[in-house]
Amino acid sequence: MLPPTSTPIDKQIGESMNTFITNSAFVSTSSVSVTPGYSFSITSAKVQTNPATDEPLLDATSSVSVTPTGSSDPTVSNPDGLSPNDSRFDYTWILILLSAIITALILFCIIVFCVCVCRRRCCTKSKKMSLERLSLSSGFESFHGFTPSSLPINPIYVSHNGEAIEHALSTETTMIEPPMAPIEEKTGDQDIYLLDIEGSDDSPALKKNAFFDPILAEMFGDYVTRCHSSDNRDFKHQFTVMQDCGAGFSTIAGSNTSLQKLNRFANIMPYENNRVFLMAVERHTEYKGDYINASYIDGYNFEHKFIATQGPLPNTTVDFWRMVWQERSRNIVMVTNLVEGNRIKCHKYWPETGTLSFGPFNVTITGQQILADYTTREFSVQLTESSEPALSVTQFHFTAWPDHGVPDYATSLLAFHKKVKKHHKPFMGPITVHCSAGVGRTGTLITIDCVLEQLQEEKVVDIAGVIIHLRTQRMKMVQSLEQYIFIHDAILEVLMCGDTQIDAACNLRRVTQRMSECDPQTNLNEFEKQFKVLEKVSVKPEEITRNEALRNPTKNRSDYYLPGDAWRVTLRGDLQTYIHAVFVNGYKQQRAFIMAQSPMESTARDFWKMVHDRKCGVIVMLCDLVENGQETCYQYWPQTGLIQFVGYKVDLMEENVMEGFIMRKLSVYSEKVLRKVFIIILR
Repeated sequence: MLPPTSTPIDKQIGESMNTFITNSAFVSTSSVSVTPGYSFSITSAKVQTNPATDEPLLDATSSVSVTPTGSSDPTVSNPDGLSPNDSRFDYTWILILLSAIITALILFCIIVFCVCVCRRRCCTKSKKMSLERLSLSSGFESFHGFTPSSLPINPIYVSHNGEAIEHALSTETTMIEPPMAPIEEKTGDQDIYLLDIEGSDDSPALKKNAFFDPILAEMFGDYVTRCHSSDNRDFKHQFTVMQDCGAGFSTIAGSNTSLQKLNRFANIMPYENNRVFLMAVERHTEYKGDYINASYIDGYNFEHKFIATQGPLPNTTVDFWRMVWQERSRNIVMVTNLVEGNRIKCHKYWPETGTLSFGPFNVTITGQQILADYTTREFSVQLTESSEPALSVTQFHFTAWPDHGVPDYATSLLAFHKKVKKHHKPFMGPITVHCSAGVGRTGTLITIDCVLEQLQEEKVVDIAGVIIHLRTQRMKMVQSLEQYIFIHDAILEVLMCGDTQIDAACNLRRVTQRMSECDPQTNLNEFEKQFKVLEKVSVKPEEITRNEALRNPTKNRSDYYLPGDAWRVTLRGDLQTYIHAVFVNGYKQQRAFIMAQSPMESTARDFWKMVHDRKCGVIVMLCDLVENGQETCYQYWPQTGLIQFVGYKVDLMEENVMEGFIMRKLSVYSEKVLRKVFIIILR
């Protein structure tokens, strides 16, 4: 038996030597091949017998050498013999093995990290779908501005056009999808529409700009102008093609008969694969149902950035707060009013003042700021009988969405979105977004958010691609053609106008001085550039519906600048309700101002009626009575004493000539209503 080796040789060599010694007849010189590439020789072996086991043993004076195969130089030689007390061992292979294991673990961690990062990429980068493609003809017209669409209105409760229908008492679920429009194919010089169902790269549809492909930012203005032409023909075709996107996903929970009462609309339900599952509330086992009509929605570069949900019902308000608490959602975005057009759109789920209890949750309002287009509210949400700290929640309530259709301009919604985006941080949990059904306005706002982030990162716009992906996560996202067109106009407004907001902390004088500097390339300063953009994006006077003004030509000083029907001020209680005046929003209040033409002799009485009935306290006059030899304003106040109009009396109480203006204090009496209104005229 061979003693433990004292030389740096693989353990296998020693084992082979022992085997050789045990099973061989010994001679003075013997050799054997062991591990590949090595052989060893035993010279002058002196064999002894182990008395305990009768195994042969080499004497310590034996000589052993190990030689690489094909070499005459021994790698190891032990002429002095092997010491049975020497137990040193070679760790080279163990170190190599450990290094390999550590390297593999590091690589595995890197791969896992990369996979997690990739999973957070949104649809527009990693999960973009190519279900259908539609080609647009080339040769876009040059951009000269755009007009927000004013298409026929389709209320969301009408079912025949695929919009959401209100939940009926019956337990049956109505799933309605508008039919796919037939594919148009024209010949000659006309446009050709081709629908590529497979989305093959060899298809004719991809040889030109397909609308499912991203549009370069610098091309987007031409693209929108083209789509608006011919009564929004291209927009209509695109929106029709997208209607089947998202169909076929399971809605088994929302379709359950016992859960139908939890849906605001019978045909709007969450998909099973990404709906929000509610967990039982700690120490409140009576609240254990897992269903709520809510879906996780991806952002552009963040998975589950949003939760899209319906406006709470009286019987789902507790579940709504359960979801907010469970998901630690610190920001709620509400894109509907509680009542619109005499229809309840959302149950009020917050207190006006103080604290209200919703099941196991106490919700306290801690702050509120009301502006013209939106209101922000601060809540403190506390779970009763729980040691967890209260959850601070901010609600952003957009109040300027009209009862029907979409806003005339995207400016207010873009400012609202910017406010939400600036406030939200990733650690605040998903943003809970709801309107009434949780698909139309909700989908519009989420699409704008995704597209703006895509625009910032990739310098391209892919509205259709974003909507297609959203519809795989919640049905009917971006519900109407008007909303689809509105998104395009909103993104175009961002591209054309940019960010014109000036930080109050900046030196305003320095900023305005810099904006006054002339650009030598365009020979325009920044004010002139912005004003030219403003003229492009604004609706032209001839494009405004102004039927009432056209029916009353004698009451207008000009037939060009006429008030639009949507914003005009009406005279109350008169058969003739028309006056040349419109409401204008302020920063903190809608309809904070009345903008009117200077009164004529025939309209002075109507002017004072409007001032009295609308309780105007201040009149700002920005013209003289006569300018350039022509009357620009009738003197509608008394020079001294009292002046009388049909039904109204105006009394001059005081007149003060100040530096740069004249201030007059007047009182207005109504013969029908015993009320006196004090007026200050600043001229």
